[in-house]
Amino acid sequence: YMGNLISAVAQVLYDQITEDMEQEKIIQPDNQFYIFSEDKYIKEKFDSTQSEQVLEAIEELKRQPTALDIANFIQSIFESSNLGGDCCITALIYINRLIGLKEMPLINTNWRPCLFISIFVAQKVINDKSFK
Repeated sequence: YMGNLISAVAQVLYDQITEDMEQEKIIQPDNQFYIFSEDKYIKEKFDSTQSEQVLEAIEELKRQPTALDIANFIQSIFESSNLGGDCCITALIYINRLIGLKEMPLINTNWRPCLFISIFVAQKVINDKSFK
């Protein structure tokens, strides 16, 4: 059950990333959503004088993920945190709200932070509701 759910959510996110990348959407440094961009932290921490290994790792972070990359990322979070399927769906809803209501693109440099934060906010909301 969880494997299929994670794969389906990963495919939805992959399709959104692909669409936004094909439309060449980017997040400018002066945009409020730049805080979610891994570019912000890469530029602050590293420069072109870094070792080849560091530069290769940075390029790997910038490449467009596959649906399997996204599923593996989700799976690793869910396994280490023992989260349920309701959290996965709720996280997807939060990401879709950001995309739809705030017109934030989901691209290769922000999908991990957005997904990570969405999962943990979703779990917090689910936990808070279960205590009432």
